[in-house]
Amino acid sequence: MQIKIYNQKGEAQTTEELPEFNKITEADKKLVSQVIIAYLSSKRKPIAHAKTRGEVRGGGRKPWKQKGTGRARAGSIRSPLWRGGGAIFGPQKTRKFEKKINKKIRRKALSIVLKDKAITNHLIILEDFPSSFQKEGAGRRGGKTKEMSIFLKKIIQNKGRTSQILIALPKKENFVLTAIKNLPYVESSPLDSLNVYQLIKNDYLLTNRKGFEEIKNYL
Repeated sequence: MQIKIYNQKGEAQTTEELPEFNKITEADKKLVSQVIIAYLSSKRKPIAHAKTRGEVRGGGRKPWKQKGTGRARAGSIRSPLWRGGGAIFGPQKTRKFEKKINKKIRRKALSIVLKDKAITNHLIILEDFPSSFQKEGAGRRGGKTKEMSIFLKKIIQNKGRTSQILIALPKKENFVLTAIKNLPYVESSPLDSLNVYQLIKNDYLLTNRKGFEEIKNYL
């Protein structure tokens, strides 16, 4: 398999050899689905919360004396048996939704998605970003959104809807972050922090030559 390497003008200049990948099976897809569900579950925050008798306001005084009234004993008007009292088995905000995923499974799922990006030509490798992005001018710290937008559209010639692009680099590049800050269809991530959900959510993965070497080692 050959991966195209783009130069600073956005033109495919050279190709890089990659070993042939095995076809992704249904079992692999289930593995990826399992990791995504676990990731989204860990991000879920419990919202529903029913107050217990200890959290409902009031009820500090005993409603009536213990004996001699002919009525049932009562210690608080906030008992779950009373109207306006606390809930017994209501939902609690302390609930946790995390699902455990083994490190080997998470790593394999990430490899599967990276292979899929390479097979479908959605893995884009740059020699380097244009030098104009890196220059610091008056009132700017390198990188300009308009230039970045034109550059990305030149590489990804996708007619129709705007493709979501994930830029993952081995080290932080401030001029890139400045250039993509106002592009809603582009997001960035450190290469060593990539996760399956990010790769699935975005159509294209863009990195540079050093990042590509790290991906090859990972695969």
